[in-house]
Amino acid sequence: MWHEKASPKTENLITMAGPFAEARFTGRLLCAGDDEANITSAMTQLPEPREHHEAKAKTLVAESWRAIEIVAEELLIGAGRLYGPMLDVAICCAAPGVP
Repeated sequence: MWHEKASPKTENLITMAGPFAEARFTGRLLCAGDDEANITSAMTQLPEPREHHEAKAKTLVAESWRAIEIVAEELLIGAGRLYGPMLDVAICCAAPGVP
């Protein structure tokens, strides 16, 4: 995903959320080498322990699961790309009360 550069804490949360989303879908927690290197690097700039950030990433994935599913479905049918407004619509469809 392309996004504007964020704070180290936000970047770390984004990086950690990917493997946790994959684990929720596949049942296996796998962290790619680049992700692990980025997490390790970010952790040197953050005062809280890694477990704190992992718990936040797991919670974010759980709370956002329907949006993650919708975005994944759209990526599968849309040649692997979603742009601005298309991404916004996909995420809005995941709001509570939206079928």
